[in-house]
Parts: sequence; C-alpha cells; structure tokens
Amino acid sequence: MTYMKCAAALAAMTLSACGGSATSNDDLLNDRLSQAQSIFDDQIAAQSVLAASDLPDDGSGRFTGPMVATGGVGDPRNDTEQTRVAFVGAADITIDFATGGISGSADDFVDVENVEDFGSDIDLVSGGAVDGTLTFEGDQATTTNASYILTANGRLEGPNDAFLDFENVLGLAEVYGDDADALQVSGTDDAEFDGEDGFVSYTGVATR
Repeated sequence: MTYMKCAAALAAMTLSACGGSATSNDDLLNDRLSQAQSIFDDQIAAQSVLAASDLPDDGSGRFTGPMVATGGVGDPRNDTEQTRVAFVGAADITIDFATGGISGSADDFVDVENVEDFGSDIDLVSGGAVDGTLTFEGDQATTTNASYILTANGRLEGPNDAFLDFENVLGLAEVYGDDADALQVSGTDDAEFDGEDGFVSYTGVATR
C-alpha cells in the first residue's frame, strides 16, 4: 500500500535528522520528524485500523501532527522515485463523525535543503521557510475499515524556486486505535517534474 512506503520514508527522514542544529528552522524540522517517529511507532504501527462500526456516532475529532510533502521523478508506487523536493509541515485535520466528512489543512512548512540525503543516515538541514498551504477535503469510504477518501489542493513555494503543486491529489486517511486517537494520511499523483515524468506526494501522522 502506498501509505506504508510513504510512512517508511517519513521514518527514515526522522532517523537521519539527528544532532545539533544552528537555526530555528533546523530545530523545527528535527522536532517534527521526531514527533512523526513517535506517533508512527506508538500509535500507528503498534495498533490496528479501527473498524468503521467502532467509530463514534456523533461529535468530531481534531487530529494534529507533522506532514511531509515531496516531489521528484520516477514513481514511489513502484520504488523508482528520486525525491527532488521535500517540505515538512504541520497538519490540522478534523473528522465529523456524524456526517462522515473530513477536512483540514497543512502549513508552516520548512524546506529540507539536503534533499539528496532523504532517507539516508546524513543529518537533514532546513533550507528555510516555505510559503503556502495544503487543504484537504473528503468523505468516509464505503469500507469496513475507518477510512476516508480525500483530495489535497495547494501550492507550496520554497527557497531557490523550489515548489510543489497539488491539484485534487487523491489520498487516503485511516483512523487507528480503539479510541480513534490516531490518523495516518497519504496521497500520491503523477506530475511532470524538471521536464520528466514524476510525482507529488504527501504523508502525515496525527493524534487527537
């Protein structure tokens, strides 16, 4: 499944983002990736996707946590990707348990300057702040699991003319834990990148 590959990449970024940092953006990058690792290990990998029948009947759940937006050439769905741009931000997503709707956004992204080291043991360094917001909207899927189909839209603009465009990028959100206390979100779509066939992708983990 696409999300598991994205989550693995997120965890790999986390493990490589260690050591001291000289700027607040470096601190922010490292803090978010450490948080992503903790949420993934403790509340995603250690739990199962909740059954749809076990979701609350009313009220809403607000989930917050780190999100990574990436782009590059190749295709992460068949292990041929080469990541050229990576931004790490903060997501805020709400599920309306009564209506089955899901909506939210991700912003306050920072750039990963040494993106060529994505997934390696090399320390990751922030290249600076990123402008723009991703917005999410969707509805509960007709499955036995507590899952939601959503789309992402928005443009993110980073340093050195780096940018990522998301236009109705289809994704999946799944609720984890007996108390519906964790969420994983991901989506990938084809996109031209540097004049080549490529991709844009987002993946995040969040808790309430």
